[in-house]
Order: sequence, then structure tokens, then C-alpha cells
Amino acid sequence: MAIYLQSTWKIHNERCPVGVDQYTLPKPEVREHSPDSFQFQPDNPASTRGWQDAKDYCTWLGQLTGYAFDLPTEAQWEFAARNRGQNIYYATDNGFLENGRNTRPYDKDSGKLGETYPVDLMPPNPLRIYGLQYNAAEWVNDVYDPEYYSYSQIANPKGPGDSLLLEMDGQNEQEFHLLRGNLVGEINNNILIRRQVGNDEIRGYNTYVSSFSFRCSIQSHLKLN
Repeated sequence: MAIYLQSTWKIHNERCPVGVDQYTLPKPEVREHSPDSFQFQPDNPASTRGWQDAKDYCTWLGQLTGYAFDLPTEAQWEFAARNRGQNIYYATDNGFLENGRNTRPYDKDSGKLGETYPVDLMPPNPLRIYGLQYNAAEWVNDVYDPEYYSYSQIANPKGPGDSLLLEMDGQNEQEFHLLRGNLVGEINNNILIRRQVGNDEIRGYNTYVSSFSFRCSIQSHLKLN
């Protein structure tokens, strides 16, 4: 599985140039923000307003390149985080936690404990994938179904195939999607197997959340066109 962070696609794209004029691209969105804000630094995890932002970007990237880009499934994300599915708990370079070296780069005196940071600031895992441990949680492709793994296929489960409307925490019945990974600054920030249910309500407020990010994966080595 090849995985690209949104914020590092430019580097890969320079090695594999694409003729942008071959595709019909959406009009760029203009965001008003402080250029000094950690949230919008080019090497930090890309902020989102919800799952649909992440999904749309990966779809657009596929149209741009001709490859089958999409959000990874939950199973793909964990397979990569666990270094090809090994029995490890931390998605670091050595499977252990060493504050300041491979996790939690900022201490309490830095004033940055709640801020995300450049995706390559900490070492990658053995698969050379950055940012799987303690930075921003990441949207995956799966719709949330609390019973899914009781009936899913064992090998490479793709996630629930149908939309599932749920009522949770007093919210109206709606479709939820999954986030994997940790949120920077949270108490249980070093639990690899953590999963969170998220919805797209924040999208309606046009608010970009720094702790909800994503990465795109190539689902096939064959080009689509």
C-alpha cells in the first residue's frame, strides 16, 4: 500500500510531474487565515472540516494523476501502522515510546502542547511512513458500524458497503465515519489502536479542525487512464 500525506504530495509530484492541463480541476478555494498559525503550515497535517473534505481531496488527486487514490480503509491504516500487521502497540520507528525523539516533540514549557507539527519531525515507522503516531487523527474510508467486525471478511476487510444511519450522543440520526490515530495533546495519545467516530457537522460551519486530518492511499498499481 502506497500512502501519501496531503502536505507532502508536492515533493512526490516533483519527481513524477503531471500535466495539470490534461484534467478539469475545481476552482481553488481561498482560505482566510493567519499565515503564522501552526494549523496552516505547509508541512503540518492538513486540517479538514470533516470526512467529505478528505474524501474529495483523494478523489481529486486520483483524477489529477490517473491513479486510484482514495482514503485508506481502517484495515489498511492499521496494517501500515502496525508495520504490516505485527503485534505492536506504537507506530514509531522502534515500536516503543521515547518522548522528544519519536513521539511528543513538545514539552509543557514549549507552549505548543496542543499544536500539530511537521509530519516528518519525528522518525517514520519501519515502512517509512510518517505521522502515524501522535499528531492528528486521520479519517479512513469506512462508515462506522459498531457490529461490522462481527460479520466482515477476515482478509482485507473493505469496510461496510452500505450507509448506516445511527443516533449517537443525542445527535440526530446520521452517517458517521471513522478516525484512526491519536490527537495531539490528549491524555491517551499513545494508544495505537484508538479509533474515534466522527461526523461532518463541522463542515457546515466552515471550520477547519487541525486535529482531524487524513492521508490518501493508492488502491491499485494500475493507472485508471
